[in-house]
Amino acid sequence: MAHKHLELMMMNHADRLRRLFVIPPFSILDAMSSDWRQRKKRWLALGLQSDLGRGAAIDDGRKLAPGGGGRGAWIGSKPSKSTHKYRKVYDAVPGNGPMPIDRVKNKKAKAVAIHGQGSLWAIQKKGNLSGDELSGTSIFDPVLCEIMLRWFAGKGSKVFDPFAGGSVRGVVSALLGHSYTGIDLRREQVAANAQQWVDVLEACGKPPLRVPDNIGEPHWYEGDSVKVLKTAKPERMDFVLSCPPYAFLEQYSDDLRDLSTMSYADFLKRYRYVIRKCVKMLRPDRFACFVVGDVRDPKNQGIYVNFVGDTITAFMDAGMGLYNQAILVTAIGSLPVRVGLSMKSSAKLGVRHQHVLIFVKGDPVAAHKAMPFNTVSLPCLISQTDMDRGHTGFGYEPRG
Repeated sequence: MAHKHLELMMMNHADRLRRLFVIPPFSILDAMSSDWRQRKKRWLALGLQSDLGRGAAIDDGRKLAPGGGGRGAWIGSKPSKSTHKYRKVYDAVPGNGPMPIDRVKNKKAKAVAIHGQGSLWAIQKKGNLSGDELSGTSIFDPVLCEIMLRWFAGKGSKVFDPFAGGSVRGVVSALLGHSYTGIDLRREQVAANAQQWVDVLEACGKPPLRVPDNIGEPHWYEGDSVKVLKTAKPERMDFVLSCPPYAFLEQYSDDLRDLSTMSYADFLKRYRYVIRKCVKMLRPDRFACFVVGDVRDPKNQGIYVNFVGDTITAFMDAGMGLYNQAILVTAIGSLPVRVGLSMKSSAKLGVRHQHVLIFVKGDPVAAHKAMPFNTVSLPCLISQTDMDRGHTGFGYEPRG
């Protein structure tokens, strides 16, 4: 009897945590849990396709890893008035018609795609790649993005992403009311992200869903992270959220200035520079989140390079402290097939997790007060009828 009472009490506490924080704020974040998968399904139902703009092949026939779209771009220069134009999204994507209308506010849906005139690495497309052909794409989890923004970014914040890649972080940030700025190498990726924002807004406006009130605006820049950040003004951002390229684990382009093409030593030098500049851009008493995984060095018997540790060290050297860390348990995918071979040949464990690192600049208590939990409702994830019935689990409206 006592055991059943304890079990019921624990279930009530877990339910309350879900209502308060969307996902229980534990150091193990299980992307395979029922709650997580259901919420992710609702996000994806809006049409999120972060793999758009990816899936090219480089000249020598090797397949490009489609996961990062050239994250963090090492090409071009800082946008200037003479060489860059701010364009509404449909102008940024050739062949599109009039801008769709936000049905709730009767305002034009906006996103900004900023294109440079610098040379870009050549892409040889092998036909139009379908979603099935891109099934191996590493896409940032929208649920992870949502909870990081809710827990650590407050409301109406300025979010910066030096390694933008796909659209997920920009789209989720904007729907939660933030102003998002992301940098990416590829013109195709920037245009695809901007197009995705318009598509998602249209999906949000279809009954029984509706567009959230006070949505933010995502901005994606095509450019060189190092050069853009050289002249970035300090203490202008409220939250840094990114998933950097995992060194040479996946190659995003054949451009020698792309981080993923470099030796680990060269990669780390530029990576540390970007982190240092990001920290300077943050206001005092603010958080930053990087999602990373470790990488084996194929030239050193598969020994890990300690990328996670190097990321922590880079932030600490730049003046931030490691405040939280969590393990994200990811989908198992084809791992059962692959791990048998790796264990038999070299005793390597199959990896199905990533590291979620939360850093703080200044006082963590002051940072939390400045950036309190974001309790904005997301009617785009649940129908108005369900919300009227009190089903607030996907609307994030905590009860007392």
